[in-house]
Amino acid sequence: MLIFLNGFGILSPILDYGRVSVNFLEVPLVSSLKWGRDWSKAFFEIHDLVKQNDLLSKQIEALNTELARRERALEENRILREALGFQGSTKYELVPGEVLNYDFLNINERVILNRGERDGVKAGDNVIVSGGTLVGIVSEVSQQTSFLELITSSGQAANARTANGKATGIVRGEHGLGLVFDQVSLSETLSADDRVVTSGLGGKFLPDLYIGKIGEVKIRSTDLFQVATVIPAVSYRNLQFVFIIKNP
Repeated sequence: MLIFLNGFGILSPILDYGRVSVNFLEVPLVSSLKWGRDWSKAFFEIHDLVKQNDLLSKQIEALNTELARRERALEENRILREALGFQGSTKYELVPGEVLNYDFLNINERVILNRGERDGVKAGDNVIVSGGTLVGIVSEVSQQTSFLELITSSGQAANARTANGKATGIVRGEHGLGLVFDQVSLSETLSADDRVVTSGLGGKFLPDLYIGKIGEVKIRSTDLFQVATVIPAVSYRNLQFVFIIKNP
């Protein structure tokens, strides 16, 4: 019947009205569906961006960690090469060590090292850095760690001399504030920038270990000895790697 009526054009107004109605509904419906599609697409794109950003952040963190590890390894290799060069020119046996912690609030200014009895370290072993520069002495030893007492400690004193052999005396710590070259005879020549090394007298410190340079020389007419400040060769608060000289 519908086909028959449509053949005579009777249904044309109804069909036109239906087409117009459908077209009227199509615009907001399609727009809504398109908006939903775009929103979903944007949501998933943002989600992917977040995942990619998280992945990149982890990769950057891993690269930074690897870079820090490589830089640390390069520094260790440099120090070890210097130590090997020093060890090649000396009879001493060196044990490389790393600083684990500082205890500068302690009056003895102690540093904890990652080497102990299992590595052959003993109390009384001298501790140096590359170049044969003295930094202190091992005061206590446990199985895996040891305490390094810095030469700047008030409890430390080392028999020393100038490298040119013109003056001898004692280098002692000033409560962590620095070093003093004391008990130098008035008849001896002591000048600024003179290099100070251990003399080996007394047996506590090995001979010819570098300590630092003479700073200011103080002489008073009433004094029996000359006194001078010593500028340390290293920054004790920035120690990272050291070498323990094993006692023979």
